[in-house]
Amino acid sequence: MRLPTALLCLSLLAALPACERAAAPAAETPGTAAKTAPAAPPATAPAAAVAAAGPIRASFDCAAARSYGETTVCADAALAAKDRDLAAAWRDLSERGLLDAAVRNAQRRWRSERDACTSPACVGAAYDRRLQALRDLALQPDGDAAHRLDGRFVVESVGTGADWIELRFNAVDLAMENERVIQVGDRNDPKVERAAGSIMNLQVQARSAEGKRLLAACATGCTVEGTVEQATRGEWVLTQLRDVAAGAAPSAAAAPIEVGIGDPRRAPLLAALKAVLAKDLGQPVTLRVDLLREQDGWAFASVRPRTADGKPIDFLRTRYAERQRDGVLDGDGTYALLSRRGSAWKVVQFDVGPTDVAWAAWPEEFGAPAAVVQVAAD
Repeated sequence: MRLPTALLCLSLLAALPACERAAAPAAETPGTAAKTAPAAPPATAPAAAVAAAGPIRASFDCAAARSYGETTVCADAALAAKDRDLAAAWRDLSERGLLDAAVRNAQRRWRSERDACTSPACVGAAYDRRLQALRDLALQPDGDAAHRLDGRFVVESVGTGADWIELRFNAVDLAMENERVIQVGDRNDPKVERAAGSIMNLQVQARSAEGKRLLAACATGCTVEGTVEQATRGEWVLTQLRDVAAGAAPSAAAAPIEVGIGDPRRAPLLAALKAVLAKDLGQPVTLRVDLLREQDGWAFASVRPRTADGKPIDFLRTRYAERQRDGVLDGDGTYALLSRRGSAWKVVQFDVGPTDVAWAAWPEEFGAPAAVVQVAAD
């Protein structure tokens, strides 16, 4: 007599693969009848590869994940892979000097949209859209910048490839918008100023007569006279070479300076920072300064905000109340990066009570000298 599969499994103590399948009924949802669960779809190649590599790893610290978007990414290997791809695209734009205010604001809006999702599929679609937008941005010319510049370009070093050579400028001087590095006509035109500020290097065809001439002259830096054109956003090509002089690379940047009490730079720096923190905390503030350092038009501050009468800030009465209640506000230590714009200082970025070294990526992100933001460990 042929026994039903389930009975056969009981008699054989689940020794056969068929028994394993029969002994695992589909789970029931309360208030509904049991249904046979459909077979799980095969893992996608990226998800399988990431799972095989070990624990899920996003571009951020999953231990600090709070929003739905972050926690969903940290629970899904394929989404974590997309998050790392997005971070890589962001780094590429940063290295090319393409992260202007509009791009950063768009990134903040996208993060809010991702965190408003209610399903992993929504989170994945949000990553797909943003990654495509960043990749498109990298390829499109900057419509707010001049298409062509004519003038003098002081080159610091040269990189070589199979088909192209790359003339690189001094990144510190570029961050300061120093006209001795890029001197072009109509510099007061906003489109020209934006274009000059976006050039990190010039591309030249290696096999051309100009390329061979530049390779011979620019091994230790040079000054190039000619015309350049924007090929894609942040990518410029030297289209006409009129003259080149060897050995004119910019000098190295000076070491950072501690801005102490009595230094005339101290009051303007702290005034700019106090104005921003007062708005952020919703009250007038004073500052206890632990460190204030300046280098080549950039400044880094480590401070502790206090009330107008010098008392500790009650963060439960600020926008940081949730972080305080959740235990992810690491005291009142506040770190800020400032940049000099003409005669005034402007706060570029700041972080209140970070749980990690939040400022470590600021030199790469904003073009500040790395030495100015280093803080010695206690």
